Amino acid sequence: ATNYLKKGIQRFPKEPKLYEAMLQYSTEKNTIVEEIKSQGFDDVFLLGKAISYLITAQQWDNILLFASRIRNGNELEKEDDMYLTLIEAYARLFGSSPDYKLSHDGFYRVLEWDTNNRFAYAHYVGIIYTLIKLGDTMKATEYFDRLPLRNSLFDLSDGPCPMGIYFEFEAVYKTIFLIDSSWIVKIALQKSTVYPIAFSDLTDIDVRACEIFFPIDC
Repeated sequence: ATNYLKKGIQRFPKEPKLYEAMLQYSTEKNTIVEEIKSQGFDDVFLLGKAISYLITAQQWDNILLFASRIRNGNELEKEDDMYLTLIEAYARLFGSSPDYKLSHDGFYRVLEWDTNNRFAYAHYVGIIYTLIKLGDTMKATEYFDRLPLRNSLFDLSDGPCPMGIYFEFEAVYKTIFLIDSSWIVKIALQKSTVYPIAFSDLTDIDVRACEIFFPIDC
């Protein structure tokens, strides 16, 4: 299938649908991404598919480039704009030169807009992490207290996929918090003024996580 697609690209090098298909079927996805980059595409669905792959491959710097092209070449609905802002904030968090302040500001813009929680607390988790990185653990604790009292972060991952961009947030949460995703809710409970639990109820893994992210409190 890829041989036919390559021939199609030779004849129609500016056809985004051909590159979308190549991203789906080719085993050389990094090469396809570089070709998309060099061609200067701004097609929303092509770049959305590319961003989905780049998120999986954790190539965060390229995500910022493609997100910028989407913005510059298209009129976006507000939800699409905010979803892209959310993705850019995560990309700034994990890129080669992390910018925690700029990342925090992006998460906060999404939080102010997302009054209906369309993005399933993905912006809250990002804000918590950036605040910890910026040294404001007290503020981070306040955001912990806003998380729903559930068993794990699997419940925080069921948001929409605007522009065809699939973001496996639960995998990113594990990257952020280093370990099993269930501990964050226990720590939220521990620090909540409404539903406190005894510190002795935390597992060794939970305690380790608390020591990493709240060294003074623990």
